[in-house]
Amino acid sequence: MFIAFCTVITHYVISQVPKDSIFMQKRNSRGVKMINIVGTDSVWTQKIGIGETSILLLHGGPGATHEYFENFPTHLDTNKYTIYFYDQLGSYFSDSSELENLWEIGRFVDEVETVRKSLDVSELILLGHSWGGILAVHYAATYPENLKCIILSNSPYTSYGAFGYRYDLSKKTEKELKKELGRKPRREELEERFKKIYRYGMDTIPEVFSRLERHYNTDKNRWKTEFFKQKKWSLEHEAKAIKVPTLIIGGEMDFVDPNDFKSLDTAIENSELVILPNAPHFPMWSHSESYFEAIDRFITNVVK
Repeated sequence: MFIAFCTVITHYVISQVPKDSIFMQKRNSRGVKMINIVGTDSVWTQKIGIGETSILLLHGGPGATHEYFENFPTHLDTNKYTIYFYDQLGSYFSDSSELENLWEIGRFVDEVETVRKSLDVSELILLGHSWGGILAVHYAATYPENLKCIILSNSPYTSYGAFGYRYDLSKKTEKELKKELGRKPRREELEERFKKIYRYGMDTIPEVFSRLERHYNTDKNRWKTEFFKQKKWSLEHEAKAIKVPTLIIGGEMDFVDPNDFKSLDTAIENSELVILPNAPHFPMWSHSESYFEAIDRFITNVVK
């Protein structure tokens, strides 16, 4: 595991997303706590709810934001749960950083532990979506004593499940659209169809996703880390080390390979698998009732 603060740290310049009015609104919102990670770099967190059961949400990316989690307090009882939003270092509402190892997964694991300590939560429920699920798996394999359970939402298990399957779906969608239109689809037509089926699964896309796209940090260095530079990777080693109760939830129409959800379920000893019919990559919006019902039921069974 990376020891981020005990060595000489090299810096480099990363891309930065321009700040808009929402940035200051979020920074000044009730329940916000900025948590120092290293040097002058801090991350943004926000506490919602007063419940005894604490959930820390790990967004996707790397480089996305917490914004697509904003409907969690609407669907989960905030008298039962305390929900913590959190933007990872380098993401929009947290500080930009020039750390050379900013995007390394080991550094993120240590960052999550720093956040947990600062929030003073001893038995944490960790929910990771997409890339956040990869991070949650690594955290659970490293700090199992700090967890009550984990929830892996729409999270890949292999490099093919994360990237190769999406490429194959794109080619399949292009072929279908070409047959439908009688010509080769334009790039924007292909992207629109792909997003509608596999990303959002809705005719009307919630406003939160336009914000998410504007605020996304697309720094190319995200893919130059030791983890993502591997031609083929798998979470088998880390997943088999997880002993805490684990819910794996994903969508049948996700652009992450649903077979990866099954592989996670096989690899993790004490796990439960829920694959939502016809659900895409963000089922917390498209299939909110069944998504949150599964999460609430799972947590209730764990903490009873």
